[in-house]
Amino acid sequence: MKQRTRILKLKSHDESREIDFELASLQALTVAQRFRLMRKKTQEILRLLKQSGHRRPPGVFERSGLQHDSPEDLIALKRHGDVG
Repeated sequence: MKQRTRILKLKSHDESREIDFELASLQALTVAQRFRLMRKKTQEILRLLKQSGHRRPPGVFERSGLQHDSPEDLIALKRHGDVG
């Protein structure tokens, strides 16, 4: 079944109505459609960030074995951007 395109037209800015419209639109989607939309938007944001000169953020690393008070671990955290 083809999804109908809905467009909200307001004479003046009304954030509450815009949010209600957006939520109603998302509720009309199936879970699979929502995930496809989320993936599509994520790819769009990543593409825009790359075009703007931002690189991909570093991956998550395991911290459970670190002693945060040792100088070596603080240096490692600083390298990964976790300590200011």
